[in-house]
Amino acid sequence: MRKIIFYLFFSVSFWFVYSFATTTSFWKVELKEDFEKGRPVGISISERGELRIAPQIELLVDTGEPYIWALAQDQQGNIYAGTGDGGKIFKIDKKAKHSLFFDSPELEILSLTVDSKGNIYAGTSPDGLVYKITTKGEASTFFKTEENYVWSLDVDPQGNIYAGTGPQGRIYRIDPKGRGSSFYSTGEKHILCLLWTRGRLLAGSQGEGVAYRITPQGRGFVLYDPPYGEVRSLDWDGRGNVYLGALEVAEPGEGEKKGGGGGKGAVYKVSPDGRVSQLSAFPKKPIYCLILREEGELLLGSEGELFTLNSLGEVGDLAQLEGLRILCLLRGKGGEVILGTAGGGKIYKVSAGFGREGKYYSQVYDAQAISHWGRISWRGSIPNWTKLSVKTRTGNTGEPDATWSNWSPPYKEGERIKSPPARFIQFQALLSTKDSQFSPSLTELTISYLPRNRRPKVSSLKVFPPGKGYELLTSTLGAQPSSVGEEEIPYPSEKGGWVPQGLRVVKWEAEDPDEDQLRFSIYIRGKDEEEWRPLKTGMRRTVFSWDTRCFPDGTYLLKLVATDSCSNPPGTALWGEKVSRSILVDNTPPGVKIISVTSTGKRKYRVEGEVIDKASLVKELSFSLDGRDWVLLSPLDGLFDSPREGFSFPIGPLRKGEHTIVVKAKDLLLNIGTGKKVIRVR
Repeated sequence: MRKIIFYLFFSVSFWFVYSFATTTSFWKVELKEDFEKGRPVGISISERGELRIAPQIELLVDTGEPYIWALAQDQQGNIYAGTGDGGKIFKIDKKAKHSLFFDSPELEILSLTVDSKGNIYAGTSPDGLVYKITTKGEASTFFKTEENYVWSLDVDPQGNIYAGTGPQGRIYRIDPKGRGSSFYSTGEKHILCLLWTRGRLLAGSQGEGVAYRITPQGRGFVLYDPPYGEVRSLDWDGRGNVYLGALEVAEPGEGEKKGGGGGKGAVYKVSPDGRVSQLSAFPKKPIYCLILREEGELLLGSEGELFTLNSLGEVGDLAQLEGLRILCLLRGKGGEVILGTAGGGKIYKVSAGFGREGKYYSQVYDAQAISHWGRISWRGSIPNWTKLSVKTRTGNTGEPDATWSNWSPPYKEGERIKSPPARFIQFQALLSTKDSQFSPSLTELTISYLPRNRRPKVSSLKVFPPGKGYELLTSTLGAQPSSVGEEEIPYPSEKGGWVPQGLRVVKWEAEDPDEDQLRFSIYIRGKDEEEWRPLKTGMRRTVFSWDTRCFPDGTYLLKLVATDSCSNPPGTALWGEKVSRSILVDNTPPGVKIISVTSTGKRKYRVEGEVIDKASLVKELSFSLDGRDWVLLSPLDGLFDSPREGFSFPIGPLRKGEHTIVVKAKDLLLNIGTGKKVIRVR
């Protein structure tokens, strides 16, 4: 029986959600992209985002060489590995015992193939030789290509050997007696892979990067020309579909390696009718080799990872080999896969069944604030003879260190997390089995948590001078009630309009680190008072029109309070506040007194007087004679810098009769006062 674990949201976290329904957060890991952010150790991640134990990987040989360039297997199941930079061939028998099979004078054994009689053929560099090693271990130079590299080898049913070379991009055909000649010249630089199938030869080149199909008569046809510089690997599925791996890396030149790191590429499928489809692109992971498994799934060798690729183009991470590059893959006769690496010259066997256990370390999740942890729930399957356990640890640094908590004991599904409150959390999943045919799986994991509420911040509070900021009071805001009662204050339109005396615009900016919804309240007190009194509470907007006519003249302070109470349960809400600078309220107009109008002769006069403002400075003076246009005046000392300013100005000559002189004064708060004098000219 297979035991299935179901994730039941309401049953496992009912109490937690009920108590803090508006603020509970969840970290859910459920997609392949989510799991790929963690670190699998002996774990495979399927194309659909399912964790399982990776296949058992067994190290067969550590050759001590830098590179394993090529792998081959004979009819008896013996495996052969061509290496560099020592130019050696190693043999691994069916009991996994290895030995040095051939030590060539060349630097690199770049390619291997086996004929029907069990003879081993090896392509080399830098002299471009093809060696033949018989079943008795007798080695000889089989053919000299006149090239520098023999990158690839394959054999047809008649025992003819095909050698793909560089840097001239030629393919040689060599008969069983070692007689050979140029079979096909591609015009490319290097022939990196060859595959004989269905009476024809498939080849992949480097330069422009082209896949060819070549008849036994040496007539070539371009199978596909991908937009990359290399076609590095080829395979087919028996139904006529050809799979090719394309790669874009630096050109291998003198002394360079086909196994150089880096690059990007893609995997393509070419149908028998010539249709080409891109199964998957790899913008960050180079694909050095591919083979097709019996199940119809492709295996792809890359930088430290063995990928799977299905017919839908879905990529899975089958196994990890950190620090190694997988340069070559071989289908073993027992269903296993043999792989050779660079960065260590090692040969591994990937068995068909599952390994004994694997661990998965999730990414470190940032809850953004110190958090109390709720329950941990997951979904997956646990067949008989298998086990799945999950642990957590927490800390307040972005990377786990000595300050983090220890790993918790294993949880039961739906159990409350035991790790202490912190900002960061990580989980570990341990999958194990006693039967290599079965593996537990993990497809989804959810952690609920309650972040500790963080205080809102009021970053600015501005009270505009009289006559400024009215553009903020747009028609979309509507009319806000004034500070007393529900009287509506009309706002000026964009084209101008009436502005009520004493209207001040208040604007603020505030933010909440938890992105909670904020409400705002404004409080007021006189500068000589101690207690704050509400001016307006519960606002959502960040602009307010303050009618100062309701307040006696004097100096005041405003305080803006921002609270997140509407997003947090009672008792957990926080607030931020900011106090304005001193604000002068002055709704009393300046007093204007015309002291004298003195004749200066010929019906000309001089008008003298003074302006006195009790609260602020005088800002502007002007006069009008008999209702005509206003004429600006300067104070006696030339500067408006005092609440008391004198003025003196001439008028005339005037016609006979009665004349009215009006002097107008405006203070800093735009209050206007006037004085009048009537004179009669005879």
